[in-house]
Amino acid sequence: MSKKEMKAILRSVCDRIDAAIRGRNGEIELDTRFEKIGGGSGWQMILEEGPYARTKLFSENIKAYVALVESREDTYAYTIGKMSPFVMFPLERIYEALNKTEGLSSQENCWGGSAIIGGSPRKTGSRLSPEKVEKVINACIKLEVN
Repeated sequence: MSKKEMKAILRSVCDRIDAAIRGRNGEIELDTRFEKIGGGSGWQMILEEGPYARTKLFSENIKAYVALVESREDTYAYTIGKMSPFVMFPLERIYEALNKTEGLSSQENCWGGSAIIGGSPRKTGSRLSPEKVEKVINACIKLEVN
């Protein structure tokens, strides 16, 4: 987040706390919109439209996902995750396969993260299209099953 975006969030939170203290609190509708753009056995690939899209995914019993967060002319930003460490979605194997497919070997700029959530390279983004990412992940899942 930029400095300006962070300030806006902090202001918004403080304003809501002040309103609650004064008894003028209210409810807001969470923006959980997303568009399904792919996936495979046990997971979905989505285009996040609202900031709470993943919350809706989990409420729909989708336990593993790839979210296309940002798309530019020739690069993409992805987040990959699962609801818990007990969900069978082999993130470490997926990171490894995506790095190999993309030809990345630098620890400073690669697909990676934890055993629960991670994503595409932060510095450069990914050159892999959503269709290619889907194909690589489905191949990893197929290996896990066999």
